[in-house]
Amino acid sequence: MAKFEHGSIAIADSYAKTLLELSEESGQSDAVLADFGEFDKLLKTDEAFANFMFSQSVDAEQRSNVLEKHFRGNMNDLLLSTLQVVNRKERCELLELIYERFRLALEASRNQVDAHVTSAIPLDDNLRESLRAAASKFCGKEVRLIEEVDATILGGLVVRIGDEKIDTSAVTRLKVLNGALVQRASDEIHGGRSFADAVS
Repeated sequence: MAKFEHGSIAIADSYAKTLLELSEESGQSDAVLADFGEFDKLLKTDEAFANFMFSQSVDAEQRSNVLEKHFRGNMNDLLLSTLQVVNRKERCELLELIYERFRLALEASRNQVDAHVTSAIPLDDNLRESLRAAASKFCGKEVRLIEEVDATILGGLVVRIGDEKIDTSAVTRLKVLNGALVQRASDEIHGGRSFADAVS
């Protein structure tokens, strides 16, 4: 995602907060999140559509017509109405950021958090569940793992929860024996806690 100025983040937060309040009140949060995620994916993978949505040479009425034609009935109505408001205010360049801020705000309201995990090899189910449980114990929240494989992480893991990076790659050895995980970690974590404490 592109870097945004503080003012842009504040504007995106305003839209995201309003959408969250309305979707929670009406019990539509999960539907909004799913549809917004698909819309965000479309922006990221369809260059022509992204250019149309973000281009200053396209006026708001043109975008409005396209949104109505292609998404009315195929997208949650509350979300589509929000997209139309963003379009009328000529803030479409913030759509990806609004989605991200909405997703994070919804997770926070449910005591959930993302843990970005980089591992030397793909996680198997046992490792995934062990790591999720450890990260949940560490931060005191329900954790959603976002996984990435990087072979240069020699036998270890790099875990980021929020703004805090938990780097265990230098001291962690991962072995998978008959589907079981053996993990040793001794990094001291901010606040005096160790990731090994969370795992145990």
